[in-house]
Amino acid sequence: MVKSIDISVTYKIGNTIIHIVGPQNLSEEEAHKRQREFDLAGWLAWNTLPVEERIKINQEYSENKKSL
Repeated sequence: MVKSIDISVTYKIGNTIIHIVGPQNLSEEEAHKRQREFDLAGWLAWNTLPVEERIKINQEYSENKKSL
């Protein structure tokens, strides 16, 4: 028996489709707390890169953004 899944939001990035399935009845406070945890994890990953690599990525992003 296949259980129906309630997809909260869908993103398409390039050829990748991402379906986000979230818990129902999440309080606003808990949602902010979880978002903050994701943000901190992202910044932690970014800050582990060497400075030269971060600069390179920022330059590539700026160049790609201009071409859009």
